[in-house]
Amino acid sequence: MSTPSRQGGHRITSTAPSTTTGAWALRGLVLAHYRDLGGPGGLLGFPTSDETWTADGEGSYNDFAGSGGASIYWSQASGAWSLHGEIRAKYLAVGGEPVLGFPTTDENGPPDSVGRYNQFSGAGGASIYWTAGTGAHEVQGAIRSRWAQLGWETGPGYPVTDEIGTPDGVGRYNHDQSWSSDLAFPRDVISREGTGFRAT
Repeated sequence: MSTPSRQGGHRITSTAPSTTTGAWALRGLVLAHYRDLGGPGGLLGFPTSDETWTADGEGSYNDFAGSGGASIYWSQASGAWSLHGEIRAKYLAVGGEPVLGFPTTDENGPPDSVGRYNQFSGAGGASIYWTAGTGAHEVQGAIRSRWAQLGWETGPGYPVTDEIGTPDGVGRYNHDQSWSSDLAFPRDVISREGTGFRAT
């Protein structure tokens, strides 16, 4: 028997569940995107949770057994998109959808082919960027907009910190790599102080 889902479609429980993860329900657009990504034989692996509603009631997610952990998040406004590995871990560590919003992309590779990123629906926009050398860090709002103006990862480089408050409590900043061929030297700071920006 199937039951309606608020995201459309019906609950479908696998008839051949994993012997290690058990049987879990996938629904609607999350189920469709899971199938698009290869289902249990793809990157995400078998599900490890039923559909779970987010605290704000605006969306839902399922978790999966993929390497490093994986999830598909859905909301009416953003659609259904996947997170996995260190980017997913950072998303959860900084507070998930109440802080960064819902994902608006799957994990992608930027033009330089060095790192990976997901974009999010948070106020003013939000991103998590990852490289093997820097790990995963979030960039949000006006700082992210200024970083984009400076060329994203091909300008100041990848973020090497999450957004941090200035000691005086007035501003916020991220440290980024200086632009160089080996992308190795943390130097640039983009900060929001009052109504202005500073890039040093």
